[in-house]
Amino acid sequence: MLDLLASGSTIEEIVREYGITPEDVQACIAYGSEMAGERYVPVPLDAEA
Repeated sequence: MLDLLASGSTIEEIVREYGITPEDVQACIAYGSEMAGERYVPVPLDAEA
């Protein structure tokens, strides 16, 4: 779900598409945040952008 948000989907679109509640989306965001913790995740940047 975080990938959907990162790619530009809105919470409202996700709720409609998957039949879940906005609270479900917020729970996924909270879970992702907790799992990321203080880990460093390198993000490759496109040099041509």
